[in-house]
Amino acid sequence: KGFRADFCSRCVGGLTLPLAQPGYDAKKQIISELMIKHDVNVSETLLGELLARLDSEVPVRSLEAIIRSIKLWCTMNQSEPKIDAVDYATESTSKTLDISLHKINAAVAKHFKIKRADLRSHSRKQTLVRARSLAMLIARNLTDQTMLQIGKYFGGRDHTTVLHALRSTEIRLQEDPQLLDAMERIKSQLKVN
Repeated sequence: KGFRADFCSRCVGGLTLPLAQPGYDAKKQIISELMIKHDVNVSETLLGELLARLDSEVPVRSLEAIIRSIKLWCTMNQSEPKIDAVDYATESTSKTLDISLHKINAAVAKHFKIKRADLRSHSRKQTLVRARSLAMLIARNLTDQTMLQIGKYFGGRDHTTVLHALRSTEIRLQEDPQLLDAMERIKSQLKVN
């Protein structure tokens, strides 16, 4: 499910493809492209420091989360990227966390004083939509869950709905300091528990 039919038909016959994490040069190129995409301007020195801190098994999706975290740090601190931004980004995307969608749902519901079931409902009330979208963004940043899995958990939504929620929430975070504060509090609580 989710794969193109022509790809599936090739795999049925026993097609095997070796897959490996990108090497140092590939990661550097990917990070450079992601920085352009997210409008993050990092010096060569800082980029080298970031690459040195990355685990050799870090997936590409986590690289994008790191770049988004650097941008978020810069927005929160009204500063250009520096070593503190790299610290924040690598810490916030650490794979040592064992956070489930259920825990994220519970933490967001508790913070916004709403029922957990409401976050997973089909309700279109703006307060619920904003809280649900924030929960989806936190889930995307702190778990290995795909957009399809996140959407399925939060009311059976498809990946395009999740993608829209992520993008709109990232924009909202830049404009709404209260929402940004809520996200940081929820993430801190999840990392403690």
